[in-house]
Amino acid sequence: MLDEECVKLNQHGETSVEFDFFYLPIDFNTDGNYGYALVNFTSSSAVRKIYNAFQGHRWDYLGSDKIVKVNYAHVQGLGMLVSRAKGLKLRRRTQIPDSYLPSLFVPPRNGLRKSVEHLLGNRILI
Repeated sequence: MLDEECVKLNQHGETSVEFDFFYLPIDFNTDGNYGYALVNFTSSSAVRKIYNAFQGHRWDYLGSDKIVKVNYAHVQGLGMLVSRAKGLKLRRRTQIPDSYLPSLFVPPRNGLRKSVEHLLGNRILI
């Protein structure tokens, strides 16, 4: 979904909307997400475009009626996000899927070009 929005926004502007870090925390008891994601966009203009595209809009995904709220995270910058993600320990009794881990993308994703995904964090089976 984020890739699709990047494609749309990149078709209508001079500045590129790209992100190089993504993490959607998952509740292991329900296998559902907690309702927020951490995304690092590569420029302040990209943040403004994403804010304008999503803020206050209905989350029209899988029948949800939630309203999107875009906030700045307490942890800012790719270096800090990667550092924290590398130290993350995900504990679960069953296998932890790759999609549950934070991801670093090189080059940054913009919805069009291929990026290599680097999974961060540590899986611990208990």
